[in-house]
Amino acid sequence: MENKQNGFMSGGGNSSNDDIESKTEKIKLINGKFIRDCQIPSNLLENCKHRDDREFTHMRYTACTCDPDDFLNDGFTLRQAEYKRQTELFIVVTIYDVRIISLIMTSQCSYYYVNNLLYVYLIRRCN
Repeated sequence: MENKQNGFMSGGGNSSNDDIESKTEKIKLINGKFIRDCQIPSNLLENCKHRDDREFTHMRYTACTCDPDDFLNDGFTLRQAEYKRQTELFIVVTIYDVRIISLIMTSQCSYYYVNNLLYVYLIRRCN
């Protein structure tokens, strides 16, 4: 399977990302699934206390091609299951073919979501 990567945005139309250099590489499917582990850049890991643990040093992308109800039956897994973790809350942000300003706005909103979750956690912890 070939994967045409164009940064993390697809640079369609009159986007300012049209000049991003793209590369093509062969991707090995895992049990017939497109699963890609990407290493987190070292400058982002500088503040991470778990720098030696693959759970924190790599991000996983899985191309899910089924209905959510069939997720497990079709052989898909989440990293939480691999690490035997229970998930109470799962937030997913999908970005596709966006302008850079939209990406910035999404990132800023994510910051506020995380702060709100921290506040809820602290309240629950105090009670």
